[in-house]
Amino acid sequence: MELKSTKSRNEILSFLQKQNSPVTANLIFEKLMNKKITLSTIYRTLETFSKNGIVKKEIMQNGTAVYFLVPQEHLHILECKKCHNTIKLKYCPYDTANSKIKKETNFQVDEENVVIYGLCQNCNKKSN
Repeated sequence: MELKSTKSRNEILSFLQKQNSPVTANLIFEKLMNKKITLSTIYRTLETFSKNGIVKKEIMQNGTAVYFLVPQEHLHILECKKCHNTIKLKYCPYDTANSKIKKETNFQVDEENVVIYGLCQNCNKKSN
């Protein structure tokens, strides 16, 4: 099914394409406020994009939903919980764990969290 192209959808998609890390619907709303797109339109669009495999939704530790474009390649991002800097990994940190799970339980993992939360080197030094 091909999605209908609308001005709002195009604006939201364009915004998401420029992001380096997952974003909340509220952030999209704030950044596109001058485009006169309502928050409910943003949520509906994100839901439509999610159902059509364009966007992935993840729930952060605090319960907030974040959205990002489905990557063309397998991707994982490290995000610092303090400064929110991100690092894209060039490998899958779950490969070994997924293989072990499959071998020991015959359970096939088919979805992983893309964002991994922790403290970056700078914030970790400040904590110690």
